[in-house]
Amino acid sequence: MEISMRADLKCANGEGGKVAGALMNETIHAVTHVVISIDGAELVRRLLPLNAVTEGSLDVLTTRHTREQLDTLPPLDEIEIVPTTQSMDMATGTLLEMPLAIEDTPKGTLVIDKHTSVEASDGHAGSVDAVLLDPISGAITHIMLREGHLWDKRDVTIPISNITSITRDEVKLNLTKDDIGALPATPV
Repeated sequence: MEISMRADLKCANGEGGKVAGALMNETIHAVTHVVISIDGAELVRRLLPLNAVTEGSLDVLTTRHTREQLDTLPPLDEIEIVPTTQSMDMATGTLLEMPLAIEDTPKGTLVIDKHTSVEASDGHAGSVDAVLLDPISGAITHIMLREGHLWDKRDVTIPISNITSITRDEVKLNLTKDDIGALPATPV
C-alpha cells in the first residue's frame, strides 16, 4: 500500500480532502494512522486509522469512512488563538487574533510528511513523497523520494534497509547522492 503525501482522499460517499502525512510508531517504524486534511477544515489535520484505508496509490487514498465520519476523527492539531502583529483593527488600533495550529503528536509517534527531508550520507537528497507499507503490519518497507528540478523530477523508491534513522524532520540514508541517482526511477 502507498501513502502519498500528495494524494486526494476519497471517502465512501465522495471527496474528503487530502493526505497530509503518515503517523508512525517510532519504535517499530509502522504507520498507525494517515494524517488527513479535510476539505473546509484545513487548519486541523485529523488522524485516520490505517485499518480504515481500503486502497492507497500515488494519486488517491480511499477510506471506507463517510465524509461525516471524517469530521469525528481525533485531531492531530490543537488550535490556539494568538494575537498577531500582521493584522490590526485600524478603527481601534488593537491587534487582531488568528488561529494557530499546534501539532499534538501522541507519545512514541512522529509524523512523516512532504516537509520531511531525505538526507543522503553526503548531503540533502530531496523530500519524502510517499511511504510504502506492508499491507498487513503497516510497517514501512520503502520511502519514495522526489528529486530533481521543475522540468526534470523523478520518484525514487528507497528500501527500508537503506534508512539509518527517521525523525520528525528527516530521514537519513546510508546511500550517497550518486547511489540514489543509480536507483531505478519513475519520471514525474
